[in-house]
Formats: sequence, C-alpha cells, structure tokens
Amino acid sequence: MRDAAVRLDVAANNVANATTEGFRPSRVVSTALPGGGVASSVVPGDLEAWISPARWSA
Repeated sequence: MRDAAVRLDVAANNVANATTEGFRPSRVVSTALPGGGVASSVVPGDLEAWISPARWSA
C-alpha cells in the first residue's frame, strides 16, 4: 500500500509543478524485498520522456 501512496504523491507533485520554471519530474522505483513487501525510492525523472507526446497518447 505504501508504494501506491508514494506513486500517487509523486504523480500529483509532477502534475502540480509541471508549469513551474526549472521543473524536473520525479519517478518512483520499486524494489521487491526478500520475504515480501516493496521498497519505494523517489528518483529524478527524464523531462523529455515525461513530456513526450507518445507518453500521453496511449
């Protein structure tokens, strides 16, 4: 559940700040943990991939 909440927070932050000068999107990397569970890490994203028309056409 925490991984989903982190993803939602990062997506909301990206959308809210998309028009801010100097904005750099973030993304979440999820890693399976031994014994179950998931670790979430927020990392800098790729602005060109984030604004690519192909990303939004699907």
